[in-house]
Amino acid sequence: FSFTAPVLEHQSPYTFDNFGNHSLKPTVVYEKSTLPELIDIKITDMCPYNCAFCYQGSTAAGKHGDTWYIKHLAELCGKFKVFEVAIGGGEPTLHPDFISILESFRGHGVVPNFTTRNLAWLRGKHAAKILELCGSFAFSTESQGDVTKLVTALDYIGFPRTKANIQLVAGVTSTYDLKSIVNECITSKINVTILGYKDTGRGSDFKPKADAKSYWKALLTLKEQHKYLRIGIDTVFAAQIEDE
Repeated sequence: FSFTAPVLEHQSPYTFDNFGNHSLKPTVVYEKSTLPELIDIKITDMCPYNCAFCYQGSTAAGKHGDTWYIKHLAELCGKFKVFEVAIGGGEPTLHPDFISILESFRGHGVVPNFTTRNLAWLRGKHAAKILELCGSFAFSTESQGDVTKLVTALDYIGFPRTKANIQLVAGVTSTYDLKSIVNECITSKINVTILGYKDTGRGSDFKPKADAKSYWKALLTLKEQHKYLRIGIDTVFAAQIEDE
């Protein structure tokens, strides 16, 4: 758990009118946020899915983080006015105190989001509670069929698809499968985020099926076909395609 200490500006970057409305001053150069906007927190190293490309190297024998300490982090995040957290693992939904952890962040004014490879919780009795507590969640996938399963589960319990995002690690599928997944997301009105490949953990032994630039070219092809294509990328993927 770490973040860069906030840098407080001595000069306000805003101008205000008599009604309290504000706008950015054109002469002030924005350098850093005065507060940490997003923090990633790993709450468990336990995961039964054994993905060959897992950069964390998590296994079914991995241990859960101590709940009391995670809640302490939630308190600190609230104190430092963190806007939101990205909860990961391992498989975070399998932490025995997952709901209580979400409640703790919400209670301290922090929006909790999470990444999962698990869909069983969407069919469980606590699905509605989890979806109410979280801002959104990202479902990690490698196939077009997984998108259909996600949409079916959300529609069954009557929750908006806007709560969910599909998350795909660049290179774990071919560019052909990438296009199939993205096209299914467009049809289903589910947002997609592409993550950069990391060669740590089991990722060091996995041979990617495509590189970042091939993924980028495939996305540009899709953009030509779909006027309102909306895809997010993380900073790792952005660095890998920086020249593009």
